[in-house]
Amino acid sequence: VQLWDAQSGTASLISGGTLGARCDFPRLDQTGRYVAFLSSETSLTTNSDGAAHIYLRDTSTSAVQLADVGTNGGTPISFIMMPFRLSADGSVIAFDCPDGAMSMNSEKNDAFLRNFGANKTEILSVPAPTLASVTPLNSSGMTATSVSSNGQGVAFTSAADGIVSGDTNGFMDVFVHDFVSGLDTLVSVRSARSRTDRKSTRLNS
Repeated sequence: VQLWDAQSGTASLISGGTLGARCDFPRLDQTGRYVAFLSSETSLTTNSDGAAHIYLRDTSTSAVQLADVGTNGGTPISFIMMPFRLSADGSVIAFDCPDGAMSMNSEKNDAFLRNFGANKTEILSVPAPTLASVTPLNSSGMTATSVSSNGQGVAFTSAADGIVSGDTNGFMDVFVHDFVSGLDTLVSVRSARSRTDRKSTRLNS
């Protein structure tokens, strides 16, 4: 991954240069300062493990951070297969991936948000607090266009019943997570707030 500066007419290497390492899906914030990308490069950070992960480079300092880390902020969750979303201000990255060691079911996908300013990773697709289960029993995901410009709102899909109380239709639904309040809202509903009882998957910003 390289960044082209149209004013100077020069390009700079953003990702690592190891032969055979995968680099893909570059994302740029509105100012051009932050560049996020997918890479299997092992030399970008000390916690790189050779699997495909999301990295954020600050072009003003050349600092690189691994984004898809667990709640401890250090160990990668698992690996990344799908495109992710960088907020317009470069402050957060939303992504989905297998839960790895973060769940009893390591193959189950969940939606995550990495807040770099707070140095915090949050699982978005968690069950309602009133439910007994620790995590929903089905997978969740998102698209590359599902984060608000300031990173406060993140839309994601989930086939899991229990993200919000009363959601038991057994279909894929669309939710919006508010990072400030920490609450998930079911949005794939009719105006009367009744469930659609149909699969809902398309997400657009």
